[in-house]
Amino acid sequence: MAQNTVIGLDFNAWRHASEVLDADVSAMSQLFPAIEAGITAAMNSSSNVSTAGN
Repeated sequence: MAQNTVIGLDFNAWRHASEVLDADVSAMSQLFPAIEAGITAAMNSSSNVSTAGN
């Protein structure tokens, strides 16, 4: 996180979680960029939502 903006996820943590869950690490590694993009976009959009006027 930098200046209240999420810039990415921890790939090593993702890989470790995949191993612990007995998931195909190779497949999960291929999915990581798309999932990371979606999660960071969602987290950044929710942190930028203005509550003024509500």
